[in-house]
Amino acid sequence: MTNSILFKTSFVIAITLSILMGIVGFYVHLNQLEIIKELQNNKKEYIIKQLNRTEELSIKREFLFLNNLLFAISGTLKEALYNFDDSTLKATFKKLLSLDNIKAIYITDAYTKKIYLAAYKENNKIVFSKKIPKKLKSLNFLELQLIKNDENLGRVRLYYDNKKIINHIENLKQQDLNAFEIQSKILDTKIKKELVKQIIYFIIVSFLIILITILLLIKYVRKPLYTLKEGLESFFKFLSNPKTKIKKIEINTNDEFAEMANFINNSIKVSVQLHKKISDLLKIVNKNIIIWEINTKGEIISVSDAFCNISGFKNDELLHKNINIIHEDKELINNIIEYLQNHTTWHGEILNIKKNKQHFWTDTIITKKVSDNNEISYIAINYDITMKKEIEEIVNERTREIQQLHKMTKSSIEYASLIQYSIIPDEELFMKYFKEYFVIWSPKDIVGGDIYLVNPISEDEVILMVIDCTGHGVAGAFITMIVKSIENELEAVLEEQENISPAFILEFFNKTLQKLLHPKQGNSLYSSVGFDGAILYYNKKENIIKYAGANIPLFYVQNDELLYIKGDRYSVGYQNCNVNHKYTDHTIEAQEGMKFYISTDGFLDQIGEKTGFPFGKKKFKQIIMNYHKKTFATQKKVFLNNLLEHQGDEPRTDDITVIGFRI
Repeated sequence: MTNSILFKTSFVIAITLSILMGIVGFYVHLNQLEIIKELQNNKKEYIIKQLNRTEELSIKREFLFLNNLLFAISGTLKEALYNFDDSTLKATFKKLLSLDNIKAIYITDAYTKKIYLAAYKENNKIVFSKKIPKKLKSLNFLELQLIKNDENLGRVRLYYDNKKIINHIENLKQQDLNAFEIQSKILDTKIKKELVKQIIYFIIVSFLIILITILLLIKYVRKPLYTLKEGLESFFKFLSNPKTKIKKIEINTNDEFAEMANFINNSIKVSVQLHKKISDLLKIVNKNIIIWEINTKGEIISVSDAFCNISGFKNDELLHKNINIIHEDKELINNIIEYLQNHTTWHGEILNIKKNKQHFWTDTIITKKVSDNNEISYIAINYDITMKKEIEEIVNERTREIQQLHKMTKSSIEYASLIQYSIIPDEELFMKYFKEYFVIWSPKDIVGGDIYLVNPISEDEVILMVIDCTGHGVAGAFITMIVKSIENELEAVLEEQENISPAFILEFFNKTLQKLLHPKQGNSLYSSVGFDGAILYYNKKENIIKYAGANIPLFYVQNDELLYIKGDRYSVGYQNCNVNHKYTDHTIEAQEGMKFYISTDGFLDQIGEKTGFPFGKKKFKQIIMNYHKKTFATQKKVFLNNLLEHQGDEPRTDDITVIGFRI
């Protein structure tokens, strides 16, 4: 009976209702007591407030009485003090001190600033003196200035004690409170008797409600519960023996039990289907998944058919044998078991041995299993990766070959870098023609497509070329070598000319590149090969600078003003470039202290990490204006620092060349 769910449910409901009703009753009881207590406290506070108000009014009336009395005798005191009539003063003081609450009085003289006459009570006698005892000065006092005919005669101070009135009122207050407490106790006794009656009625009603609830549960819950139990029992019998028939749960009501029965019937139907699928799946797993299970001694407990197929052993040849029968490394399993003492799983690749002594590789996951009786075993799920390992070996061999080839290629590029560095002008040439200078030349890769060249014409003449070839890396570097070879041809041509023209130099490069790279229009493999460039000619003797540009501008500072020449918006050497295009010469009258700056687009177009935008000409010109008075060594650091700060972790987009100098 006590194991019945109906009994337990009824018991829990009964206990719950009892506790809830008890809490409600207790809360109501407390609430009533709180209300009564609050009413009593409010009444008590009201009585205390009234008595306190009476006390305040009595003290106030006494103060007004003494104040009026002092004002009434002030005329007598003025006359007596004015005429130095001590006998009148003493008589007046005696009358005042005859009152119980007046304890002392004195008059001061305005001229001497001292007490003229004082009187106080001591041992029921009136004592006249020139001072007041200290103990009386702690009492309350009234004070009045004595003025006659606009003349300040002095002041009178009267000390009084209202303790007698206060004590009397306190006695009355205590009597009223005692009477109130007696009435409160009588009222409490009556209230408690009424509350006991209410609690008894409440308990009786609670018991009746619980009894009715239990009877209803027995009638409407017991039968559906037993029906559910029988249906579930038949389902569990099916799980242990699939041939057993499952009994359908039938509850013909419109309540939660009917819904529960319908839900359980549907769940059983799904579970039966799932049970069959799992059974089929286990057969597939056994056939296709490589699984073995061992105990703590390393002895094989079970193996799948797939494991027998791949290893070549039969099931009975493996059961109760040590797992090392298929492993060359005899300590491997012991090490794995030791590892699993502190970890949940082990994962790795294992080399296994077949019955015919051939090898096969498996990717293995081993998990520790603890049964209900605390027996420990280890289950391994294996994936055949023999083909993968064979492919990896082939890939590794090819990778080694590629790495060797990459090493050779990198060595060749690094050697090409040395060649490219060798054609970069010596810095002594800059020092010979310019007072100050800096050069920033930074290929994006090991080699690059940017190059700058310095061609001395005479002791006073020099040509500076800044070239940005197509692309960067190896492709760009090859174009720079072609440009260098054309520049060598150009030297012989320039020796025959009287006036050096930067525009002519660009035209010479354009025609020569077209001839080399695009011999037949429309049939060239190098249609996108060419360069943007800037050619600057400086004649120290004649104080002139000539400049021609192909998409590369010239910046220069003259008299603290930044000026800017765009150059031609026309590249050099591309297949779509007109072989007869004429570039423009720009002539500048050179003055001492002028500063010049040339930059390829790699610096200006570098994308910033924070902004996502290029560095830009505006920021480039701002640096020149802010720092052109500094040394060129300092300016170089400023340009580099601003570029690095702008770039951040953003990758480099192009080769960078910036040249600055002062004449």
